Amino acid sequence: MRAIATVLVVAVVTSLAPRASAAECGSDSDCPGDLVCEAGRCLSTQEIEQRKKNEQEIRERRERELEQIRAEDEREKQQREAAEKRERDAREAKARQKEEERQRKEAEERRESELSALRRPTKIAGGAMLGGSAVALIVGVATGVSAQASKRNLDADCIDKVCPRSSASDVDSMQTSATVSTISFVAAVALAAGGIYFLVRSANTKLPEPQPETGSIFPFRGTF
Repeated sequence: MRAIATVLVVAVVTSLAPRASAAECGSDSDCPGDLVCEAGRCLSTQEIEQRKKNEQEIRERRERELEQIRAEDEREKQQREAAEKRERDAREAKARQKEEERQRKEAEERRESELSALRRPTKIAGGAMLGGSAVALIVGVATGVSAQASKRNLDADCIDKVCPRSSASDVDSMQTSATVSTISFVAAVALAAGGIYFLVRSANTKLPEPQPETGSIFPFRGTF
């Protein structure tokens, strides 16, 4: 059994080994029969063709691998360029957004400034009239109190609305105070109404809408 196993192993090794591979040669004359010296070894025509076919397959496989590597590199390059383009577009969009935001804020500030300048005269006028109304009201109250005080004095001195000569100054003072008080109250009401009107008008004042530019209906000039 051991001898049979040894024979089988030798047969397998012999079948797997390349034929006539043990012969070493320097030229075709060194090879027996139809064998040809190829790369220092005596090979048959079929072995040479098979060897060339294997080498061709190896070259083609290497070329396919190189082509796949180049395709992968190209794909990675395109992906990298696309990613860089997206980042660049995002930066540009962000820069444009910031610039638009800055311009919008500047436009709003400029519009607020123009609106404030437009409202300032009527606002000042309304505030001044309300201040004058307050002053007139104070004067009216003061003169009204003075007129009432003079009337009480006259009520004590006069009988049946007949006053002595000594009370003439009190009569004049009462009439003057009453007149001034009435005028002051009327002026206070008028000034308050005017002040409120101007303040409301100032609050409702708006900037005029920008008018679109209109071109000439005769855009061409020349001599005909």
